[in-house]
Amino acid sequence: MRPFSERIRREFTERDIRLLTTIGSLLAGSVHLARLHRRVALRERANERFAEQVVAAQEAERQRLASDIHDGISQRLVSLAYRLDAAANTVHADPAYAAEQVRLAREMVNLTLDEARTAIGGLRPPVLDDLGLAGGLASLAGSVPSVRVTLELADIRLPEHVELALYRIAQEALQNVAKHAAASSAGLLFRVEPNTATLCVVDDGVLHNDRLPAR
Repeated sequence: MRPFSERIRREFTERDIRLLTTIGSLLAGSVHLARLHRRVALRERANERFAEQVVAAQEAERQRLASDIHDGISQRLVSLAYRLDAAANTVHADPAYAAEQVRLAREMVNLTLDEARTAIGGLRPPVLDDLGLAGGLASLAGSVPSVRVTLELADIRLPEHVELALYRIAQEALQNVAKHAAASSAGLLFRVEPNTATLCVVDDGVLHNDRLPAR
């Protein structure tokens, strides 16, 4: 018997080399397929998470719209019906009172129309369709009371859902600046780079942890 530690030297033939090369190619192909499968699985999970987020966002938007209609528009329509009934019931007995109720009813109609436009605009602001995201952000910045907003906006169109999300983020951030920051000036930046959109809102007022750049 040969000693356990003794090594046997073997010369590989061309057939052995071809066989090992073939096995190596098969293993490399298997590793490549495994990596592709893993990437596909990760992408599918990311798509599932994105779909869940979209559904959740849609449901939240439905609830917000339903709340706006119930708390605002519906209540005003009830008040409108009350005013019109009061006017109809007193038109002969007290014409002055009836005329006042009609006047109040007209005011109620105008308020209801305003709230309906606001609710509809809440789904997708018409300014995005008319001016694009850059124009919409500029219009939004101009509506902030008592705060001078410096703009740096890229005039680039993005997918509708991305533009709407960025517009809503800027809207919320600027509202916070107006309500809570006690700021005199602010800056709004929108920049687009390959695969990345950056939205940044800064101000010179009181620091709040929730006013952070969105990316």
